[in-house]
Amino acid sequence: MDAKVSIVIPVYNVSRYIDRCLLSVVNQTYRNLEIILINDGSTDDSEVKCLIWRKKDSRIIYVRKQNEGLGSTRNYGVKLASGDYIAFLDSDDWIDTTFVEKLVHSIVKNDADMVFCDYYKVDDKTGKTFAFNTKLYTQEVTSISEQPELLYGADVAMWIKLYKRELLISSNIVIPDIAYEDTSTYAMIAASCNRIAHVKEKLLYYRINRDGSILNNIENRKHAVEALRYVCDEMKKRNQFIKYKRYLERFAVRFTSFSVRELKRIDNSEKYINELISFLSEYFYGWETPYGMKFCTLGSNNLYCMVNQIPFDIDNVTRSSMTDVIKYNKIEVLADTDFLFIDAQPNDMDTEISYEDIENVLNLAKEYTSLKIILIKNLLSEKYGEYYSDNEFEDKELIRLKNAKINDIYKRIASKYKDIKIIDGNDSKSYFSDINSRHGCSPCHLNDIFFTEMADRIIGVIRLT
Repeated sequence: MDAKVSIVIPVYNVSRYIDRCLLSVVNQTYRNLEIILINDGSTDDSEVKCLIWRKKDSRIIYVRKQNEGLGSTRNYGVKLASGDYIAFLDSDDWIDTTFVEKLVHSIVKNDADMVFCDYYKVDDKTGKTFAFNTKLYTQEVTSISEQPELLYGADVAMWIKLYKRELLISSNIVIPDIAYEDTSTYAMIAASCNRIAHVKEKLLYYRINRDGSILNNIENRKHAVEALRYVCDEMKKRNQFIKYKRYLERFAVRFTSFSVRELKRIDNSEKYINELISFLSEYFYGWETPYGMKFCTLGSNNLYCMVNQIPFDIDNVTRSSMTDVIKYNKIEVLADTDFLFIDAQPNDMDTEISYEDIENVLNLAKEYTSLKIILIKNLLSEKYGEYYSDNEFEDKELIRLKNAKINDIYKRIASKYKDIKIIDGNDSKSYFSDINSRHGCSPCHLNDIFFTEMADRIIGVIRLT
């Protein structure tokens, strides 16, 4: 008989959405299911709808309890579950009819402890749907030991995964009752897995921008530091903090950066921002924040993306156009800039940046004596696809020809301007492009791991400058 899959669905005031969610679950092509509905003290008529569905399908177990939060509700679901595998589904989302079938197939075939899938985001206000990759960036199966960067580069969401039930129990996984419980739990689950699989299909519809949603409540950012402390403290208890400290730091910095940017939209948020920054100094000794520094990028989209990973305030990054500099022969933004970042990578194949263009920028920058300049040696990508991709563009010879010209610019700059700091941005295995980005010009959003690696290296240079 097929393995049993328990689907744990916390329910809290989702009367408007619960029918679509449950319809997608009961219609799964994989039939050996245990559907656990846990009403976490709803005050609307969610219970009425749950009871109707229980009468329709004998696989549904319905439990009502007092309101305790999403973490406690999921933990209770694990205790109730009798399946070989467990999935967690939010009651305002819904899944493709093959969601369970395809994840079970992958987890069994690969003898994995956990499997991801990709998904869609659906805007509850506009109805627009956005395809979203889980950013696992891997082959079909891997592990944290093989790819520790997955601790910060993969999607933390619990609802796009299927787990071995025994993994959650034997690893003593307890989901905390705090905001960002997925963020708090992901690292210790992933580090407990011997094998992690990835189904590269979009099998879940995740509703965003919903009134009453936890993630739609910006006030929760005030509790972001609690999630980070939980992650690091749990990894310390499991004797895994030192082993993965470098990657946990990247994870913490990224989460802190996003949180600070959100907190700045709230009045009187400085206290919570300072708590986050103090956390980084406490847990990652020697960490220094570039918070408050002003940056300017003059070059490619990729240059902006990697520099934008550094400061916690997105307003502190200014993006200037090489075309405008050439046209107006001035860079007014530099008067209030600490660091200027430049590269010679074009954003499209019809544009070329010359050595003279870069030299003109450097001559204009001399006016600002306190300005520090960092050159990032970005090139066009010969590869497309995903992390560790071996796919090459058909016109790779043309790309190599253009890259040779760009490299020549970098060599001339390095030879003439000895005081400029230089970072090579093309020696990373994680650099690739999208097949639709002509000639590898704009990898952009696909390169989160690469951009984070580069941001780390840039911070290292800033500290020494």
